[in-house]
Amino acid sequence: VDAGIDYVVSTGGEAGAFTCDSAAGMQRFVARYDSARLVGIDFDIERQQTPAQIAALARRAAELQASRPQLRLSFTLATHGSADGSRRSLNALGERVLASLREHGVDRAIINLMVMNYGPADARWCVLQPGGTACDMGESALQAARNVHEKYGVPYERIALTAMLGENDVAGNVFTSADAERLKQGAQALKLAAVHWWSLDRDQPCAAGSPRVSPLCHGLPGVAAGRFGSTLGGR
Repeated sequence: VDAGIDYVVSTGGEAGAFTCDSAAGMQRFVARYDSARLVGIDFDIERQQTPAQIAALARRAAELQASRPQLRLSFTLATHGSADGSRRSLNALGERVLASLREHGVDRAIINLMVMNYGPADARWCVLQPGGTACDMGESALQAARNVHEKYGVPYERIALTAMLGENDVAGNVFTSADAERLKQGAQALKLAAVHWWSLDRDQPCAAGSPRVSPLCHGLPGVAAGRFGSTLGGR
């Protein structure tokens, strides 16, 4: 706030589930982080929340959409980027979230797809590079957006993508600077809501002896600090 920078409060994630079963509870949560610079709330759904918990979050989102229409609400969900014609994308948990949002009339929330960690090189999960030995991470991310749009009818302007820089948790899923450029160009062509990257701390090379995957570096030799941010953050 003091720096004059807009911010989004992100909840949940792989490390823990965010739940909220009352309107008063959500009001207290928003008030805790509220200011003129608060522009959004993100709900990262990764910890197998129950259908009741997801329904409660959808109700809270509907209330926020009505009372704070300027807030950018988003739901971060895992995805595949299937290229085998099946349009495989959201898993069962993601489908449950999307159905609950529709049931409760949340029609302006962004579906933020985690375009990372697809699995082994297989057209069921991702777009393959020439030769078929690895996932093409940039094209797979864009394919995931197409699949969600075509299979579930989510408008492109309500789809965002979040890539994991460099070495992903799944060995062989490597997001390069070339993937970043392709992702940026493709997202602009599709008129997607946003492109994000995980994470700010990873946008730098690793020191000698670092593990293959680190929260503090991307693991790609020869890619300078800030390279991904300058590509993905530019207009």
